[in-house]
Amino acid sequence: MKHTIFPELDAPLLRERITIPQGRMNVILDTDTFNEVDDQFALTFALLSPEKMNVHAITAAPFLNQKVGTPAEGMEESYQEILRLLKLIGKDESLAFRGSETYLPDRRTPVKSDAACKIIQTAEECAAKGEILYILAMGAITNVASALLLKPELIKNISVIWLGGHPVYWTSNNEFNWRQDIPAAQVLFSSGVPLIQIPCLTVASHLLLSRCEIEKYCEPCGAIGKFLAQRVYDELGEYGETRIIWDIATVGICLCDANSINAEIVSRPDVADDGNYCNAEDNPEMLRIRYIARDSIFRVFFDKLRNFAYTDV
Repeated sequence: MKHTIFPELDAPLLRERITIPQGRMNVILDTDTFNEVDDQFALTFALLSPEKMNVHAITAAPFLNQKVGTPAEGMEESYQEILRLLKLIGKDESLAFRGSETYLPDRRTPVKSDAACKIIQTAEECAAKGEILYILAMGAITNVASALLLKPELIKNISVIWLGGHPVYWTSNNEFNWRQDIPAAQVLFSSGVPLIQIPCLTVASHLLLSRCEIEKYCEPCGAIGKFLAQRVYDELGEYGETRIIWDIATVGICLCDANSINAEIVSRPDVADDGNYCNAEDNPEMLRIRYIARDSIFRVFFDKLRNFAYTDV
């Protein structure tokens, strides 16, 4: 169902804006960084790719799991993890912004935060230069949805790449990023904002890293390599030999060869109150990623990590 407060983009413009960009991108990374280990890889990938990504900000998203007691605590832990990463890579901590402490109470009520305000401000600054801002989102979509509700005209100036939800053919859409804030997902899909969706199961779930790869290609690569390696070791468990690095997909599809990705333009579905997909008739188009070549992404990532290890921070 179309959210009536948002303007409507012309179909040709929308089609253009859901194409994975080939040139340098203005980027904000929206991330629940402390939730798992995959966000840290995605942030590192983006920050080590200045030739492709002009990173304006990294915004902390709320999350709630066994690591934290509240979404606010999850957001704060993510913010602190962002600061740790920035220090290891030699970037200024002013890139980091705290996000929402709560999820959306409903699909019409934003939660104002430094992150939502930064998204709006950066989008307006990019628009003044005739440029688009890409939001690479890898957590609950709360901050982005709040920015959209606070400034509906924003859909003219941004494109969103979100790792969230499962494929439409999956039996349930009970995916972590998605179920954390279903009203925010409803805002995202109903707003008509240019959207590239990366489903989790059967798409991002292929992005596995093995223990031996971590030992060979991460751990020797300076402080950041050791940090990433230890984060993975902490979650592998006694018998674990691989770990899915889900969120690296949001950055990876922009940095690997176009032949490494298979995608389709589809009519975006509506999002029911239980989080499942429903009617997609007459809705604006979006790009849905169907396949990502795992080796292509990690080859580029490890090259960047190794090259960074041999330079002075």
